[in-house]
Amino acid sequence: MQGSHNLTVNSNWTNNGTYDPGTGTVTFNGTSTISGTTTSHEFYNITINATKTMTAPSDNINLYGNWLNNGIFNHNSGTITLLGTSDQNITSGNYPFYNLTVQNSSTGVNLLDNATVAYALSLVDGIFSTGSNYIISQDLTINAITNFSDQSFVYGNIRKYIGNGVTYPLPIGKGTSSTDYLRADLISAITGGTSYIDVSVDAITETSNNIDANLTSTQNGEDLTEVLGEDAIWTIIPNVQPTGTYGIRLYVANIGLDAGDDNFFCIVKRDGASADYSDWLSLDGSTTIPANDAAGRIYDSGNGYAERDGYTSFSQFSIAKWTSTLQVELVSFKGICKNNSAILSWQTYSEINNDYFIIEKSRDMVNFFEFTRVDGAGNSNVINSYEVKDNELFSGDNFYRLKQVDFDGTKETFNTIVINCDKSNDSEAIINVYPNPFRSVLKLYIENLNDHDVELIFLDETGRIVLKKSIFVTDKLYETSIDLKELKPAIYYLRLVSDLKVFNIKVTKQ
Repeated sequence: MQGSHNLTVNSNWTNNGTYDPGTGTVTFNGTSTISGTTTSHEFYNITINATKTMTAPSDNINLYGNWLNNGIFNHNSGTITLLGTSDQNITSGNYPFYNLTVQNSSTGVNLLDNATVAYALSLVDGIFSTGSNYIISQDLTINAITNFSDQSFVYGNIRKYIGNGVTYPLPIGKGTSSTDYLRADLISAITGGTSYIDVSVDAITETSNNIDANLTSTQNGEDLTEVLGEDAIWTIIPNVQPTGTYGIRLYVANIGLDAGDDNFFCIVKRDGASADYSDWLSLDGSTTIPANDAAGRIYDSGNGYAERDGYTSFSQFSIAKWTSTLQVELVSFKGICKNNSAILSWQTYSEINNDYFIIEKSRDMVNFFEFTRVDGAGNSNVINSYEVKDNELFSGDNFYRLKQVDFDGTKETFNTIVINCDKSNDSEAIINVYPNPFRSVLKLYIENLNDHDVELIFLDETGRIVLKKSIFVTDKLYETSIDLKELKPAIYYLRLVSDLKVFNIKVTKQ
């Protein structure tokens, strides 16, 4: 049968030959089942009339025009493939598809009501525009949405049902151009509560309080300088907030980043009702980001993404940037006793024009002398690790101070640590702080004070107490970050008081 015929089917449709649909409409006006020896049933427009029923074949329907369901549709575990060469409109009538494939070589497919895909949504070609409606993906496996790209994604809203232990791709966009493609991933460790999330992405005009000048959050001790909200803000709304944790990946393609931003961008989060950039938070300390130069921190020729793990609630997300103002960004400076020697080790996140390090030593924390020099990495944006050994220890306390020297002779002094190998044993309490000087966040490294409360007392140079905080040390090797943005730049004396020992450390806020 050939030609652009409009046909009304009051019973079953059986195709054992060849049907050329042209541009005609087949209207199902009874209780109908599609069957036949062909494995791909070709239609242009399909209409199911009100109160009428159509049961699909268990193989494939190729649709070149519109789908209008005013009645009842039984998917029969089959596949509907949208193969139009012009815009196609889909009205599901709230009856689910089993497999739905978008392979439209024109501008794409328009969703005129909510549509559910019970198993696999395959985005091969063309943009799936939902308007204010939702494409609902019910399958809980990683293969629920496949084949997506910047040539085929969802412009509008995805409702994704989720389980535990699966990373779900969310191929979402803010428009119909390939440059509007702004993929996200959900890394689910959610054990309860949330059964689905609604996902969309948009961009804003930075104005009023939605401006970078209002940013107050930090990452790795550095102030965030820019949120890319004018490029993308992802909104994720759950049916209820989750039990357990999850991670998010936001892909950098079509975002204002390049390779020069490697290791200096991260995900930030704020309440969905916020209209103020001061509400963007990195949540550094309660969440984690990958290590420098790992996936999740690099641009990777536009194929990379930002990643953050450990979230416990959903809201709005974007990508923020910062610029390191430190020539050497120090991760840690630590010391331990081993076989009557002191082992000193330190790590850097990044180095700029770094010629060498100096380790200075003192017996009284007043008079220091140069103990040794270690070559720096010059320019580096990867983690570098260094270690030296001191076999000639003073009796009692040995103080070590780390300095960094640029190629032009500029010096920067970091924190001082103390080691006493005369009384060192497995139960000796040790506390180190870094970076020192610091900007907004001071990190503590604590050994052998597990299950103890530690009070942190900050005193100014006159001895006046300016701030108190308390922490509970949960592990034998314990690290934590203390947000100190309320302190003014100055020199402080940090007193750490536990029921085992009192520590006094001089720190500088820049």
